[in-house]
Amino acid sequence: MAVRDAGRDIAPLARGARRDVPSCHAKVAVFVHGLGETEHSWWPARDAVDHVSYGDALREELGYTPVYLRYNSGRHISDNGRELSGVLRHLTAAWPAPVDELLLVGHSMGA
Repeated sequence: MAVRDAGRDIAPLARGARRDVPSCHAKVAVFVHGLGETEHSWWPARDAVDHVSYGDALREELGYTPVYLRYNSGRHISDNGRELSGVLRHLTAAWPAPVDELLLVGHSMGA
């Protein structure tokens, strides 16, 4: 499972996250894609009138720092759930700002 931003993996480490995610805030939105998709499912089609991603909209309107997960949706859902739990613990513990809110945004696969 990879934590991604702007189409690339980021290391959610205290020093690295600030460099990798330029605007780290206390409110973090984690986007979890559906079956057979990637984190790119959170962006509108290129021909859309408003080509703003859901994460950018949450950043602009509500002050969340968006991060995106990419995972193997072919694995058993309980395996992905256990790994997601560990990723979220690591991400919040290493985030450069104290995390006041952690918002999970998902669809499909029971989300």
